[in-house]
Amino acid sequence: MASKSRPSYQVSVLPVTVFAHLIVIAVTILVFVWLLHFLEGLAFKSNIKAKIFNVVPMPITYYLLDCFYTALRSDVQCFDFFGIVLQVHPFLMFIGFVLVVGEAIMAYKTVPAKKEVQKVFHLTLHFIAPICGILGIYAVFKFHHEVGNPDMYTLHSWLGMSTICLFGLQVPSSI
Repeated sequence: MASKSRPSYQVSVLPVTVFAHLIVIAVTILVFVWLLHFLEGLAFKSNIKAKIFNVVPMPITYYLLDCFYTALRSDVQCFDFFGIVLQVHPFLMFIGFVLVVGEAIMAYKTVPAKKEVQKVFHLTLHFIAPICGILGIYAVFKFHHEVGNPDMYTLHSWLGMSTICLFGLQVPSSI
């Protein structure tokens, strides 16, 4: 008895992941153009409130080590040295919840390794995303405090906080 050959409806994942990565690269470039050109650049510390990071020659690791050393010997808050203002919020939210979570979702198809390695990569990226989100929320509250604006007064802020909370609530169900 001859077996019938059935048509395959499976789609190759390669074109979809390449397209997704190209879109992320394009959006990342657009975000950097927006931040650098239209929002007056990047600055760690600046009197101009529109800046976020000050591109300095010393690596961030140096600042983190100095921060923790300072925090150990005094009552200085560790992350006050960043001087982060509002525009760090869109940068961190994009990096954390679009780029990093997108890569985490695609990790099982794009990482050419064993299932255990893919899972570790996936979990690592999902661990990085809420850190970016928390720092982004910290930046917004810090900016509101510096400018004197009230917190949580727009629909954007309530939807954003709900998104962060729901992202955190999904973790116990995924483990």
